[in-house]
Amino acid sequence: MARGSDKRRRLGRIMPVLGMALGLALMAYFPLVEAVDAARRADVAASMDLADREADCSADEALLANAEAYNARLAGKGADGVEVLPYGLQLSRDGHDTAFGYVKVPAIGLVMPMYRGTSDASLSAGAGHMEGTSLPVGGPSTHAVVTGHSGMEGMRAFDDLRRLEEGDVFGFKVLGRTVCYRVTSSEVVEPDDLSSLSIEPGADRATLVTCTPYGINSHRLLVHGERCEVPAGFDGSVGVVESMAHDTRVWVLLLAILVLLGVFAGRRVSKALRKGRGGGCEGRGGPMT
Repeated sequence: MARGSDKRRRLGRIMPVLGMALGLALMAYFPLVEAVDAARRADVAASMDLADREADCSADEALLANAEAYNARLAGKGADGVEVLPYGLQLSRDGHDTAFGYVKVPAIGLVMPMYRGTSDASLSAGAGHMEGTSLPVGGPSTHAVVTGHSGMEGMRAFDDLRRLEEGDVFGFKVLGRTVCYRVTSSEVVEPDDLSSLSIEPGADRATLVTCTPYGINSHRLLVHGERCEVPAGFDGSVGVVESMAHDTRVWVLLLAILVLLGVFAGRRVSKALRKGRGGGCEGRGGPMT
């Protein structure tokens, strides 16, 4: 009877600790899944950097020139006799519908591959370039629009876009070329309001778009930027840690779990040591009288 009672008391002490650890683990699940997805996206971007270094520079320059001709046509200008490729083949080294570059936003630790179009497939894999807007290669009379999801399970995507402030810089790396934009403003509009996405003659602009409010998605958040110089260090290689470091929720929750389990283990070891010392005295000399 006494042994069963001791087990119940021990179980009663353990259960609250295990319950807290389980609760923290559940809280950490989604941030951890998002961190894994961030690592996947950073790996895709790093693979692109490697491909850029190994690519045929002359072929890439031809693709970039064709993209510029495509943009000129969008702005109502002539393409100077260039045979402009259709949208589906723009900026594609192999003619396949794969990522053609990546968007990078250091202020929120975001690195995300870009795909042509805004289909479910494109936005589930990364960010999507909005067809009908300028390709994100820069130049006068251009306005590139890149969209991303918010609130997707297991995918951070453009969730933190709302944290960007005037002066923050975002950029696109496409076929080895990096173009950067400094945030000038942000606004919330109706889903069908495209008035601020038009091309302004001579201007070089870009806009990042996501759904808002978070979890409701009835409107669109637009973050506008104007072309700026590439900041020092911006064009460095992409690392997994870089894209994960800003999500402090993961590390806070994991630390809390480790501390809690450490305290629990320490108490168990301390109790076992005290019990062992007591048992040893009794075994050697018997109980004191």
